[in-house]
Amino acid sequence: MQEFPVATPHNNLLSSIATLLLSFLPPQQPHTAITTTTPISFTHSSFTSMIHNNYNYNNINNNTNSTSPSFNLSSVCHPFLFQPGLSREWNGTYEFGLCPDTYSSFALCLILVVAYVMTVGLSGIGIFWKRQSGHVKARDPLYLEMTCVANFVFVVGLTMRIVVGRKLFPCGLLTVCFFILPPAMMLPTVFRLMRLYLMYRINLKKMKLFESPKTIATNTSVKEIDPTTTEAAVHATMTIPSITNTTATAPNSIDKNDSLNHSKLMMNFAMFGQEDISHRQELVSNVMNPPSNVALSLEISHHLVQQQQMELFPQVDFQALDEDPTSTDNDSETMADISTWRLSEVKDFSEVKKEIRNLKIMNFFVSYKFILLMYGLAFVMGVAIWLLLGTIEEVIYNSSQDPNKKRIFLLEGGMLVFDRGCGFTTTTILIVGLEALFYIVIEVIFLILSFFADRDTWSIKKEALILIIFQLIAAVIFIVVITEILLDYLVPTGLALWVYNYLEVWICVTLPVIYAIRYDARQQQQQFNSNDCNDLELQPVTTIQGASRESGLEKILKNK
Repeated sequence: MQEFPVATPHNNLLSSIATLLLSFLPPQQPHTAITTTTPISFTHSSFTSMIHNNYNYNNINNNTNSTSPSFNLSSVCHPFLFQPGLSREWNGTYEFGLCPDTYSSFALCLILVVAYVMTVGLSGIGIFWKRQSGHVKARDPLYLEMTCVANFVFVVGLTMRIVVGRKLFPCGLLTVCFFILPPAMMLPTVFRLMRLYLMYRINLKKMKLFESPKTIATNTSVKEIDPTTTEAAVHATMTIPSITNTTATAPNSIDKNDSLNHSKLMMNFAMFGQEDISHRQELVSNVMNPPSNVALSLEISHHLVQQQQMELFPQVDFQALDEDPTSTDNDSETMADISTWRLSEVKDFSEVKKEIRNLKIMNFFVSYKFILLMYGLAFVMGVAIWLLLGTIEEVIYNSSQDPNKKRIFLLEGGMLVFDRGCGFTTTTILIVGLEALFYIVIEVIFLILSFFADRDTWSIKKEALILIIFQLIAAVIFIVVITEILLDYLVPTGLALWVYNYLEVWICVTLPVIYAIRYDARQQQQQFNSNDCNDLELQPVTTIQGASRESGLEKILKNK
């Protein structure tokens, strides 16, 4: 009876010690998972990438069980992503906020990036080859090259993340490519629409300010005069205007008109080039400085014909442009307005200078300097935003003492971290969306302005409209599908944007080059056919007397 109470505490002590020792033993679940997956993993290892061999089963246990013993992997990654035939990893892991990559996304991105690089390379060669063709010159070779370069940075940068692996592609490189997405995707279309509208406005300005040089002969009544017949013509017909009278009455206005002519000629030099202006200066010298014997004959005959001229012709005065803006006949007769200015549509010379200034401004907006400057500023702005937000994130993350601290813009990692991969958060996507909104507004403005350009000879407006439709479709697909984790790992959601960029290169760069090649081939074929027809249809040459003269080929054949 006394032994029973002693034995009971002893047995309880032994059982408690055994329970404590068993609690320190490793759990049985990892061993079970390893034994079940080891044969499959061994068979599957020959098909996996070597860059993922460093991930083993213990890593996922440490990563998930150390933070939360009740971590539910299926709540983040779909179990289908861990299937051996689909996952690119030996043992699928959830690490850095990323699920295992799949072979389907790898194959799609690899095919796209290879096709894109080949298309851009061949298109660049075609642009240089056909740079003098009408289809390429209408779109400007630099615009086409910058379209390829801008899209190349975005497409290749982000597709290589899937090809290399989400967990290995540097997080900093990923985020900087993501922040330059809006300018890379939208600036080519913005500049295309802007150039279409501004070239239309430039042509209207030129039509307003300048006339065709063919109208010089009809607008100028002062012509070269034969010295031997001038005096006789004056006495016989009395049709030469009284130049001496006008010079005597208005000597100061001559200097004004000479200076105006010189200024207009200098502007023509700026607008049309050296060859055109040299020809016009020669004509001006012929009109404003007639031969000396002509002037002498006019002065001698002036006292004989002055009265008759006053009755037959109105007196012509050299007037300043601002004195009588509606009188175009006097300007054409006395000033010999061969510089082709349409002065009837402008009130004074200051308005002409204002129009020229506007013309120069619009020419600058379509120049190479402006395009390169805007591309550079847009990309620098994107990089600056990335660097600023990355610095803020690092400062906040490193200064926090919370053991459960998290990143602001990324799941795990950082914008300035380059040793591993990472995933985006909703905050990052919203920031890039706000940046894209700025370019969307500019794109819509130039799209509206492009409708005022009534001519679309080279189908540039049609190309822009088609691309904007594709752009909207790609944006909708990206926004709707981005929340589907399983679909993102099977078919990357960014693939919609990358396909759009590939279509943009095809429609706006590759097809114009193909059009140019086909057009030049047709021209060469037509020229070759016309030369063959000329060789086969040699007509006999007829002399004045009507006798048929033998051609050289016929003589050679007869003498043979």
